[in-house]
Amino acid sequence: MADAAWAAFSVFFMQSPSFLAHQRDMQWRQGINNAQTLFGVTDIPIDPQIRNLLDPVDPAALREPFRGMLERALGDAEVAARFAGWVQRNGTRLASHPTTVLGDCLYCHQPFCELLLEQGLHFILTCKATSHPTLYEEVGESEERHWTGQHYETWRYRYAERVPLREPPGPLYVSWCELTVVREGRGEVLYRSARATDHAVTAETVAGWWRMDVAAGRWTTTW
Repeated sequence: MADAAWAAFSVFFMQSPSFLAHQRDMQWRQGINNAQTLFGVTDIPIDPQIRNLLDPVDPAALREPFRGMLERALGDAEVAARFAGWVQRNGTRLASHPTTVLGDCLYCHQPFCELLLEQGLHFILTCKATSHPTLYEEVGESEERHWTGQHYETWRYRYAERVPLREPPGPLYVSWCELTVVREGRGEVLYRSARATDHAVTAETVAGWWRMDVAAGRWTTTW
């Protein structure tokens, strides 16, 4: 039961519906897997087995732990504020090394990006169209075709340099890139994500921004 619960949680933590399959492949190839090292999962259950074990659990059993988590949890604004305070306290020390801060769309706003730049830090932050419509107005496009060993995938890149993070007046200008992976033949969207960064993104470099995610098996669902 513990393995099933942690395995289910790991899917959300890693934002990848194929996470467990990737871990089983990693275990076969390397003799070790992240499910074990990060979550303490001894045996990786298959998806139907997770549902078989967890579905009968009465939701009432989670009521008290859930309330406790809510009492300790912080609102999104306070989380961002505390992280900003941490950056102010530690930014100078971090800036002595080439440091890039990673974060989700919660942090992809101009005051926080300006704070990072003031501290001598770089950033790569998830950047959604719903929260940054101004940034999405003009972008370039490129495309690659990849063979997985079983089927072809089309990797579509969109990118732009010096785009406004918000509407005038005084917007911060950033680079932006997006990758959409589509399985050929089915038209199934396997992955879609976008990022804003102060690093340069060009037609020659845009593909490299996604290699780490692909190597780690961190495929996410669409927005």
